[in-house]
Amino acid sequence: MIRTMLRGTLALAVALALGAAGTWLWVAVRYHLIAPLAADTAHSCARIPGVAKPEDVAVDTVRGGAFVSGSGANGRAVPGLYRVDFSGGQASLTNAVAAPPPLALQPHGLSLYTGPDGRQTLFVVNHAAQGHQIMIFDVQADGRLMWRSTLRDPALYSPNDVAAVSPSAFYVSNATRAPTAKTLATAWGRLKALLNFPATGNVAYFDGVSFHTVADGFKLANGVSMSPDGKYVLVSETFGQRVSIFRRDGATNALRLERRVALPGGPDNIDSAPDGTFYVAVTPRLPDLLAYTRKMSLTRPATEIVRLDPREWKVNPVWRDNGTKLAAISSGVAYRTADGRPGLLFGNISPDDNFVLNCTEAKR
Repeated sequence: MIRTMLRGTLALAVALALGAAGTWLWVAVRYHLIAPLAADTAHSCARIPGVAKPEDVAVDTVRGGAFVSGSGANGRAVPGLYRVDFSGGQASLTNAVAAPPPLALQPHGLSLYTGPDGRQTLFVVNHAAQGHQIMIFDVQADGRLMWRSTLRDPALYSPNDVAAVSPSAFYVSNATRAPTAKTLATAWGRLKALLNFPATGNVAYFDGVSFHTVADGFKLANGVSMSPDGKYVLVSETFGQRVSIFRRDGATNALRLERRVALPGGPDNIDSAPDGTFYVAVTPRLPDLLAYTRKMSLTRPATEIVRLDPREWKVNPVWRDNGTKLAAISSGVAYRTADGRPGLLFGNISPDDNFVLNCTEAKR
C-alpha cells in the first residue's frame, strides 16, 4: 500500500515537473527568451533629459521638433506634455502647454493632426483622477498647446493610444477590460497573462459627436495609427505579438481587417512616417518587460524598432538594443535632421530612464 502511494506521489511529481518544464519552454520560445540579442551599431545616440516615462512621441513636421507625453514623475520631472526643440544645435525638452488645462495631466498616447491649412491639433489620452479621457489641444503659432476640450465616455474603458483623423475626429485603442495592474503584480498573474491574455481590447472611432466600436478582440490593444493617405489603420496587439492591418473606408470610417503581421516581440506604439511607412516599438522579451517595469527584476529588457512598408507589409528591423542604451521602449518615430540624415526619437516606460533617446545615422 505504501509503495503504491509512493509510486503515485512520484508519478505526480514527475508529471508536475514535466508540465512546468513544458510551460517554461513554451513561454521561452514564444517570447524569445532563448533567442540571441543584437545591439545597434549604425546609429549615434544621445539622451534628451527632463521627462519621466515619455510614453509617446509625435513629430511636428511643420515647425520641427516633436511633442512628448511624460506619464511619470521622478525628481524634477512631472507628468505633462513636453516639446523636443532642436534649435540651437542641441536637443532640449520644454513644457509644451501654454496654460494649465482644467484637469491634471497624466498623459499616455498622443496623435498630432495637421490640416490642409497648416493648423494643428494634438489629441492626448489622459488618465486623470476623474477617469479616462481624451484631451484636445490646439497648437498655437509658437508651437505651444492651448487646451480646447476634454472628452469622457463609457466607451473609453481603457484608452491607450489615439490616431487623429480630423480636428475633431479620431480612432482610440482600448487596451483591455481585464484588471491588468492587479493581474501583473504577481509572478503567477504574469504567467497567466503570458499563457492566455484575454482578448477584450478594442478600437473605437469618435466622429465628433459619439463613439462607435470599429474593431475588437485584441489581446491588449496598444498602438493605433492611420496612414498619411487615410487608406489604412494599424493596431498593435501586445500579447498577440502582431499588428492588425485594416483597410479604412474613407466615407464611413469603418475598418475591414486585411491581414495580420507577426512581430519579433510585444509591440507598443505605432507611428506613421510621411513616406507612408510605419515604425513599431517592440520588446522582444515580454516577460522581462513585465518584471522590470514593476521593479521585480533588474534585467533591462531589450528593445527594437521595426518598419512596415504598405507595399508588401514586410517586417524590416531598423534599430536594436540589448537594454544598454534604453529599456522598456514604448515608441519610436522617424524624423530628418537639419543636415538631412534620418533620425529616430524613442519614448519609454522605464522607471529609470528619465529621457527621450535621440538616435541619428552615424556619419561616415
